[in-house]
Amino acid sequence: MHLLGIEGKKTILNLTTLGNKQKQTTREVRGLEISSLDEEHTIELPPVFTQPSLPLSRADVPSEEDVT
Repeated sequence: MHLLGIEGKKTILNLTTLGNKQKQTTREVRGLEISSLDEEHTIELPPVFTQPSLPLSRADVPSEEDVT
């Protein structure tokens, strides 16, 4: 978030999975938009929640072939 220069509203989420319940402190951010590379198309995002890090590896990131 700091790279975007924004500050979200502090929020606590209750996360429930099959074997676990926990509370997660996060930030709710409103007003974000994404656009196509040529900036012809823009989509306003619903409220999103931040996470300082995700338990992912580089192999989990989709390639261009995965999304076309």
